[in-house]
Amino acid sequence: MAIRRFFLGYSNAYIMLVAVMGLLLSAGMPSAYGSTVIAFDAAASNSCGGGVPCGLTLTWSHTIGGGTNGILIVGVSEFNFPTPFAVTGVTFGGTALTPLTAQTNGFLLVQQWYLLNPSLSGTVTVTFATAPDAVVAGSVSFFNVSGLGASNGATGTGPPASVTIASANSGDLVVDTLVHLNPDTSPVAPQAQLWNLNDPTAIVMGGGSDKPASSSVTMQWTDFPSTDAWGLVAVDLQPAPTLITGVDAGSGSVDPNCPAPTGCSETPGATVTVTATPSSGWQFSSWSTQTGISCSSNPCVFTMPSTNVVLVATFIQVHAVHQTPVGGVMLPSVGVTVLLPWAVLLSLLGVLSVEAFRVKRRAKRR
Repeated sequence: MAIRRFFLGYSNAYIMLVAVMGLLLSAGMPSAYGSTVIAFDAAASNSCGGGVPCGLTLTWSHTIGGGTNGILIVGVSEFNFPTPFAVTGVTFGGTALTPLTAQTNGFLLVQQWYLLNPSLSGTVTVTFATAPDAVVAGSVSFFNVSGLGASNGATGTGPPASVTIASANSGDLVVDTLVHLNPDTSPVAPQAQLWNLNDPTAIVMGGGSDKPASSSVTMQWTDFPSTDAWGLVAVDLQPAPTLITGVDAGSGSVDPNCPAPTGCSETPGATVTVTATPSSGWQFSSWSTQTGISCSSNPCVFTMPSTNVVLVATFIQVHAVHQTPVGGVMLPSVGVTVLLPWAVLLSLLGVLSVEAFRVKRRAKRR
């Protein structure tokens, strides 16, 4: 009976060893987490000219949704004979936007303006030095944007209208604004149209589109006569760094919960705190990180870098060692984690082996 009881305890120890080996092999092998992209929010537009004469201002409403690291881009497409009038300012809810690239081509003018972290809703107001003949203007908002890269512009006659951003990076988004004499123009796929509008007299057409970047990005519009003049400007939007959190092994949760592939958009330089909370019967073991940071404590507190961060938690199960007779001595019941050092495990197996030999000798003497 003593030998049978002992080997029952020995087999329990062996099962514990196998469980520990499984946890050690799985630790440090985080799952594959993706990265996020700049997220479209909303677009709006307005026009004037002809029967709806332009004044010194053109206004329309734009509503910003809920998100972080937002940007508002406003594109203005103007026709005026004999020369276009300058745009003297653009505001959103009373806050001034910053001008970007402008291009003129005969009677035509096209220009983009931007505002980082705009308010939730407001009126876009475009102001001119003198009331122009016809205007089409549009606005578009995005989230998860850290700032702007390069901007560029081009002019010409006949299709396609084309401009290139040569210094874009993978994960960026390029946004353009077109002015075109006469209607009926469309962006070239895979560009996504944001607005495409004629003025009330159909003298001028204005449009906007976007396209994800890889390296060099060319924006194009086509489907118009070879004699038509055009102007096209574009700007590169750079994504904000993304925090992705998750659980790699075990049972528990992390806060904030920022699962792949979208994650949570963060601001470079901001202080970020991520807390791992184990489920009942589990305890926190370690963090696994990818790019940018290292963490050895819980909560993990770090300064957000300009690159994406992946942070996943590993939890280990807490097992109770039940009372098991060994060599006629009853061991007390205690709670220990299964993640024991290898030296302790080997020592335990050595002690158990010696004890098995002693029990066997005592059984023979009897």
